[in-house]
Amino acid sequence: MSKSTFNYLCTLLGPVLKKQDTHLRESITVECRVAVTLSRLATGNSLRMIGDLYGIGLSTTSMIVRECCEAIRIHLRPLVFPKPTLARMREIASGFEALHGISFILGAIDGSHIPILAPSHDPIAYYNRKGFYSCLLQGVIDTDCKFWDYDFGWAGRIHNWALFQKSEIGKKTMRGKF
Repeated sequence: MSKSTFNYLCTLLGPVLKKQDTHLRESITVECRVAVTLSRLATGNSLRMIGDLYGIGLSTTSMIVRECCEAIRIHLRPLVFPKPTLARMREIASGFEALHGISFILGAIDGSHIPILAPSHDPIAYYNRKGFYSCLLQGVIDTDCKFWDYDFGWAGRIHNWALFQKSEIGKKTMRGKF
């Protein structure tokens, strides 16, 4: 990641991640919080190893990674995956119709198993039919194979259809509100 991209990410997440200094201690900077999270996500190294690298405790490292991931999910998802406008939906549908001759198609959807280590809580739920532990990712793409929606984090044992029914896009589709 370039320095300018890192700084841009810190600027976007700063208002959410900034903590108040107290008379007892200075807070961990936004830059450190983002760096810790990116290090964890990029390497998969243990929280203890990441914490040691940045000079922070295990529980603090865990909290920082959780908070930063949540901030990314809530505040950056709409920037990266904006909900398609009606005009964009028409474009996507026209593209699918031109490619395949089928009307009213707004995307190709599928699930993918992301391998994980067996979690300590309810590991059976994460053991999938393919024989490994995973979280399930559901993605929706347009005719250019660009994602315009996703849902992630479901236990790997769940079937694609069950995930679709639980996802926001699935619920709206099944209610006829999409």
